Amino acid sequence: MIEAIAKTTNEIAISALLNHIEYLDSQFKNSEVRKREYYLKELRERTIITVFGEVTYKRYIYEHKHSKKCYTHVDRKLGLIRYDRFDPCVKALIVEKCSILNSMIKVGKIIGEEIFSRFSLDPLRKLHSISRQTIYNIYKKSKMIKPEVKRQTETPKTIFIMADEKFIASQQGPKTMVKQAVIYEGLSTKNKRNKLINPYITSHIGPDIWYEVYNNLALLYDTDKIEEIYILGDGATWIKSGVNIICNSKYALDKFHLKQAINHISQDELVKKILFNYIINDRKNDYNKVINYLMKQQEKETRKETIKEKSKYIKRNWQAIHVMYKEVFIGCPMESAISHNIASIFSSVPKAYNRDNLEKYLSYRDLELNGYDIRELSIKSNDSEEEVYETSKPL
Repeated sequence: MIEAIAKTTNEIAISALLNHIEYLDSQFKNSEVRKREYYLKELRERTIITVFGEVTYKRYIYEHKHSKKCYTHVDRKLGLIRYDRFDPCVKALIVEKCSILNSMIKVGKIIGEEIFSRFSLDPLRKLHSISRQTIYNIYKKSKMIKPEVKRQTETPKTIFIMADEKFIASQQGPKTMVKQAVIYEGLSTKNKRNKLINPYITSHIGPDIWYEVYNNLALLYDTDKIEEIYILGDGATWIKSGVNIICNSKYALDKFHLKQAINHISQDELVKKILFNYIINDRKNDYNKVINYLMKQQEKETRKETIKEKSKYIKRNWQAIHVMYKEVFIGCPMESAISHNIASIFSSVPKAYNRDNLEKYLSYRDLELNGYDIRELSIKSNDSEEEVYETSKPL
């Protein structure tokens, strides 16, 4: 029953669409503007793929009386670009799905089967998958969308910004470092699960991420009302540099990386507790004595180098550790965030990306994560309708 209804509704939708297209063309054909400005050139057939299936329709091609340029009213009115096989709605679905799924093959299969029928058991549905190359071409040709940042209704006194990077394989050579920063107001806990409060994500390729983050922060909130800004991260130089761009901010080291460094220094639980106690209570001399003792106990040079390296890491971030444990408290879930935001899409399976394409993919991914309606934005960006000009303004 469901299968039959799905097939029937598609047929009704296609019939209605054809009637509307015929009406639009007839309306323009008989208008005073058309009679004054355009000749009838020919009636031409075109086939497009819509969300209801394949549609073949006829429409008139017009020729401007003065410029002699052709004009296809129906195609312009409906936003159908010349030679495109898919209508804007299908392309919007493709762009939306690609920002969620990590496979263009999956996107082509899902959308292709939905176009064939909302629900069908017909084996032929599997033959209607849209090819990976077609999905790629549509995604690549889609316009970069930069909507306005949605301003928050209230500005909290404290803002947190956590940051990290992910390396993604590049088709041009070395891996591309993608930097990501997440602006949020804190953590909420429900059923023992933590959730970021009003997160806003910025992904960036290149050195200037903090200018973009600061700009987004100013658009999201009234910065004059913010009393404290904490930048959280793993101690990378580029993350620390954020305090030089974002006014009145402090850097705090991620708890995970402190504990990881201590684990690399020693596996003994008592030693780890002692080291942690000395760090938190700012007993640097006692901390150094323990490190020196541990160094003397090692026979392998590799272990000595590991202890030395991790100890330096802790001392470089000594003040940042105190900020985290004495001011921030809530921790930094950036490792899980970047895994979900970037790794799950771009590096969970072996892939290499063209850098220009990667910037667009990241932009769409950010829009999805920040709660924008990509389908609607894509439709608006695809609007190719043009006005019918007067004689004094030729096409």
